[in-house]
Amino acid sequence: MSLWSSPLHLLRTYHDAVRLNQILLTFSRYGFDYLLVHTGLRRFTRGRKTPAVDAASVTPQVNLRRAIEELGPTFIKFGQMLSTRRDLLPEPFIAELARLQDNVTPFSEREALALVEAELGRPMGEVFSDFRSTPFAAASLAQVHRATMRDGTAVVVKLRRPGVEHTIATDLDIMEGLAGVLSQHVEGLRRLNIRAMVAEFRKSITAELDFRRELLNAVTLRSRFASDPQVHI
Repeated sequence: MSLWSSPLHLLRTYHDAVRLNQILLTFSRYGFDYLLVHTGLRRFTRGRKTPAVDAASVTPQVNLRRAIEELGPTFIKFGQMLSTRRDLLPEPFIAELARLQDNVTPFSEREALALVEAELGRPMGEVFSDFRSTPFAAASLAQVHRATMRDGTAVVVKLRRPGVEHTIATDLDIMEGLAGVLSQHVEGLRRLNIRAMVAEFRKSITAELDFRRELLNAVTLRSRFASDPQVHI
């Protein structure tokens, strides 16, 4: 169920309202307050708007990229998707959104070890002879660790960020509502069919969160390249 039964109505929880306020204030800080005023969304903001230090002196595309980075995983992934749509956006926006990076600070070693043992349902030492608690890469949805199985097999362990599913679910509901409001009031976004874009994005990021689907894809690829000695999966 969406947070919005019409273009806009009461949010389901206090957390949803707080997150909506954070999203709107962030875009307002980066120079997009005119959109909030034009669409009536300004009335949903609470608290002081503190403009970004140099928001007025840089281009709209730079401000958009900065706002997206500040809002975290869901928006970063959406911006990365938009950066591939040269059929929809002007080249300056495409080039700037292509700079979006989702490399982030890893979650703690304690959280990582606890997550692995909770998923395995047994102590780490029963499965791994060695597990590197410091990840060698971390992104907005997951991070990866090197490890060695008890039989000596070297592996990589991919861990989904704690709480990221709930964060993304909340953001997706809010994004759907905002897409409806923006489409109603901004002709250019209505022509882009931003509501359909958000719906498609929901499918793709939900699939990305499902590591079982990723496993199935890897198994399928391995079977297709089984006779090729140059490819190992």
